[in-house]
Amino acid sequence: MRDTRLDGFLCGTYTTYNIMYDRKLTVLGLALLAATILLYYTEDDSLTQYAYVTGIAMLAIFLISFIRFNFKHLGSNKK
Repeated sequence: MRDTRLDGFLCGTYTTYNIMYDRKLTVLGLALLAATILLYYTEDDSLTQYAYVTGIAMLAIFLISFIRFNFKHLGSNKK
């Protein structure tokens, strides 16, 4: 039997709200990616240290998005 305790927390029933939430996560991750690249390649060395902060935040957002995707698509296969 499949453990469904996390379904409501991670993806729940997939409504329009959840789809918009996933899109917001994707857009936020892409914005953080762009900010990381821009901060890393700036000529001002004092701003380069902030690229690590945005990079870690970007990885966290993409990890959350990846986990939600796996629970939604791969976890819903019932045998």
